[in-house]
Order: sequence, then C-alpha cells, then structure tokens
Amino acid sequence: MSQHPSHSSHSSQPSHQSQQQAISDKEQTTFLGPVIHVSHKDIAKRAFAMFQTRGSTHGSDVQDWLSAKNELIAERQSSREAA
Repeated sequence: MSQHPSHSSHSSQPSHQSQQQAISDKEQTTFLGPVIHVSHKDIAKRAFAMFQTRGSTHGSDVQDWLSAKNELIAERQSSREAA
C-alpha cells in the first residue's frame, strides 16, 4: 500500500529547522547594511516625473518604476552616509 506524499517520512524538502539554520548562518556571514525604506508614493512621483521628462511616451513604466526606486534608495543612502 502506498503512502500519501504528505505522510511520507522521507521528504526531498529540507526541514523547517534546517531552513531556519541556513537563514541564520547566512545572516551571520552577510551584512548588507541598514534597510532603506522608500514609500510607494515617492516612487510613483519620481516615476511619473521620468515619464513626463521622456515626453509622456508609454511603454517604459516598469523601467521608470525600477529606476525611480533605485535613485531614491541611492539618494537616501548617500544622505545617511553623509550624516
């Protein structure tokens, strides 16, 4: 009689404990610095300004959004480092 996959004692998925340990190990060896928060509203304003600067041509909304987000993060990071 075959077992249902959810009842199998042999799983190819790592256990929750081993996943947590891997995360913990990574946190101990990797520090990316403080988190920079950028609001949705700030990104939207910057992306819209890019859209307007480009002559309000459509088709680059995702690129505008990502560029706006990256610029804002870089600006805030620079101001933190200067302080």
